[in-house]
Amino acid sequence: MKCKCKAKPEPTVRWYRGTQLISEGKKLKIKSTMIAEDTFELTLEIQDPGASDGGTYRCNVQNEYGESNANLNLNIEADPEPEGEGLRL
Repeated sequence: MKCKCKAKPEPTVRWYRGTQLISEGKKLKIKSTMIAEDTFELTLEIQDPGASDGGTYRCNVQNEYGESNANLNLNIEADPEPEGEGLRL
């Protein structure tokens, strides 16, 4: 997921899923890149997303002059898991 913001000075960026603050880890990568003067591209990347990763996400940016939020909805459609047991030999 990507958002863009224009801010000076560079803002502090926080990502939330629902109301829970997201921390970077093996599954989640967070990046902030300056793409022009005072303009930033903010990225939240989910590694191998599945149906359980769907939901409402929020990108929050803040500096000494103010705060802004962007809300994103992630919908993942996945094939249902097959019922029964796998083959056994």
